[in-house]
Formats: sequence, C-alpha cells, structure tokens
Amino acid sequence: MKIQTRLIVPIALILSVTWTGATVFTKMVAFKKSRQFLVEETKTVADSLIAVLPGNALTGVHLTGRENEMLAVWVKDKLMFSKGEILLEKPSENVDVLQDVSGEKWVLSSRCSQDLCLSVGIRDTDRKYAVRWLLVSIYLPLFFIFAIGLIAAIAAVKTALRPLNALTEQVNAADLDKLEKLPDQNVDQELQPLVHAINTLIENLKAQLEKERGFLNTYAHEIRTPIAGLVSQMQSLDDLDQATQDKLANVRSCADRTVRVANQFLALAKSKNTAALKTNDERFDICEVIRQTAAEVIGPHGDIDLQMAGDTSLTVSADMFAIEVIFRNLLDNAKWYGNPETALGQKILITCGQREDAITVCIEDNGAGLSNDQMHRFTEEFYRAETAVIENGLERPNNDAVNPDGAGLGLSIVKAMVHLYDGQLELKRSDHLGGLAVCVSLPVK
Repeated sequence: MKIQTRLIVPIALILSVTWTGATVFTKMVAFKKSRQFLVEETKTVADSLIAVLPGNALTGVHLTGRENEMLAVWVKDKLMFSKGEILLEKPSENVDVLQDVSGEKWVLSSRCSQDLCLSVGIRDTDRKYAVRWLLVSIYLPLFFIFAIGLIAAIAAVKTALRPLNALTEQVNAADLDKLEKLPDQNVDQELQPLVHAINTLIENLKAQLEKERGFLNTYAHEIRTPIAGLVSQMQSLDDLDQATQDKLANVRSCADRTVRVANQFLALAKSKNTAALKTNDERFDICEVIRQTAAEVIGPHGDIDLQMAGDTSLTVSADMFAIEVIFRNLLDNAKWYGNPETALGQKILITCGQREDAITVCIEDNGAGLSNDQMHRFTEEFYRAETAVIENGLERPNNDAVNPDGAGLGLSIVKAMVHLYDGQLELKRSDHLGGLAVCVSLPVK
C-alpha cells in the first residue's frame, strides 16, 4: 500500500466517523431537548390558564385555531370553551403526557382546580419536522466543509510526500555506472537519514564493485602469464614420440582452454567498468571488425560454411574492444551450437543492416536451437545450456554441441556490453537456418 493511501485513508475515516457521530448525537439531543421544551411550554400555558380562569365567566364557545394546537376548558362536566380541531375527553387529574391522537403524537398538559378543568396541546409532528430541517440546514453546509477539508488533507499529504517522490526520482535516475552520491543539500530534515543511508549503501556498493573488478583483472592477468609460459615451453619441445606428442597436445588443449576462460574473465571485468568503455569512443567500420573477428574464430574451421549478407560497411561510434568481444562471443557460440551433421554441413549466417537510427547485426546457426526457458537464462553469468530443442519440439541431450571450453560467461558479457551502448539483444529461432539467431541492435550516434 502506498504511504499516501496510508495517510489519506485514516484521515478520511476519522473525518467521516466524526461527522457521522456528530450528526447522530446532535439529532438525539435536538429531539430530546425540543420535546422537553414543548412539554414545558404546554405546562406553562396550562398552569397560567388554570390560575386566571376561575371566577371568570365562560360561555360555550368554539374557536377554529391552527391545526397544530388545541385548547379545551370544562366547567364541571360541560365543555365551555374549545380552540382547534381536536376535541378530547375531560381530564380527571393534572398530567403532562405524549399522547397518540388520531394517528399523530400530541404533547398534552391537563390541569384541574375545583370544578374547572382544562387541556392544552401542541402537535409533536411539527416539532420533528422543525428539528429535521434545522439539522439539515446545519449539517449540509458542514458536509461540504468536511468534503473541502478532505480534499485539503489529500492535497496536504501529496505536498508533504513530494520531497519523497523527488528523492525516488533521483534514485531511479541514478547512473549505475558512476554510482554518485545523492545530493544532501535542500533535503527535508525527515528525509536526511534516508539520504544518508542510501549514500552509505552506494559507497559500500562502489567499494564492493571495485574489489570485484580488481579480483577479475588480477585473476585474468595472473593466470594468463604462467599459462602462456607453459604453452611456449610446450611449443619448444621437439623430438618427441607420437604418444608423448598426443599427451602433450591434450595438455596444451587444457592450457588453451584456461587462457580462453581467463580472457572471458578479463572481458567480464572490462564490461563492468562501463565508465571507462563509455569514454573510449572511436568511429570505425563494424562490418570490417566482424569480418576480422570471424576470420579468427571461424577461419580455422574449414568445414563451417560462413556467409555474410546485407550491408558491407556500417560506421559506429563505440569502443572497438567491446564490439570485438561482443561478436567474438556470439561467433564462438554459433560455432559450438551449430549442427555439422546435416546434409549441407554446419552453417553460420551473419547479416548486417541499418534501420532508421539503429544498426542491427544477426548471427544465425543451423543447430538445434534453444528452448524458451534456455533463452531466458542464456544471458545469465555461468549458465551453460545442456539440452537443445529438436524440430519436433522435444528436448534431447546435446552435450557434444555445448562448448566444453566455455565458462558460461559469453552471453552475459555480450548483454552487459550491448546495454552499455543502450542497445538491444534478442534471442530467437532462426528463420533462415532453423537454429538460434542472436540479433544485436546498436543505436547510431
């Protein structure tokens, strides 16, 4: 639930309960007090009349008064005076009651003194109507005041949360490559601890990332140096029998694999040092870089049919090392995940093109492809696909097609470097060769 909702809902509930409670309480009090006032009024009139009427001559007179009031006077058992449309029986005692007369409530006060008796009455229904209209006239404006107060409370909550929303926008807009601290000037006092905590977290994260980059760089450089010396020493060995040469070739293959993994770690470290890559922009022909990289990666494998289609020259502005790493990894994956057992042999298709403001390069192979789950995980660090999807949709083991020299870093490095240049990486089924198609789109600067 949003903080804004948590603040506004209690305020609205409090105002609603307060307004409703005040209305109900006021209604009860108004009805009670107005009835008491009406009773007191009839009592006062009855007491006044019973005090002045004895000794005065009365004749049988009936006056038509208002329909909501009545007065009747009896001398002995004879009605001597009446006013109003309601006629009651002669009372026998002094009483103040709320009586039902002809389906309506009346407040009646009766008094008797010697042979004289009288009754004074006021209809209670009119009092109820008067009280209701009084309540409406009071609480209807208060309802609008309540609505205005609620709107003002909502506006006040939104205004109070505006600095927090601004801080959220600053955090969302933070450049993860630079990891700069949030400005702590002109920050509300309540938000200063939060800003301080975020800045501390950023400092700790920067320190951790620096340690990770340092480790990857150190590992890659330190492991490559002795392995390179080992390979050099093995190349200098001559006059060995065939069995020893075969074993030495296996050792050299393992050494080459270690060097390749070290190179991937070095590329991973460089891909995380985005600030350095972004500042090292140069303009060059991306198609030429792809051709040279393909010659190095695919060239030694004469049994692979490599074709290039589309544009032959496209200029980009980027770090050449990063672009070379991207397509070296993609070509290496196409080499290992292709299928050389088809009738036409193993095929790789590279397509270069430019649409509007982006350059797109697709590398396709004729392998078994990847399942949807594999495509979602293929760019994760250290993930290596161990199954492939055949044409009928069933999965089968494909260990022979998986790169035994890889560490599961290639596509994660590609993804990091593509996103570095605000590009797009798409994995899908190849329309031309039926295997995996990996398309890289880079914006043209």
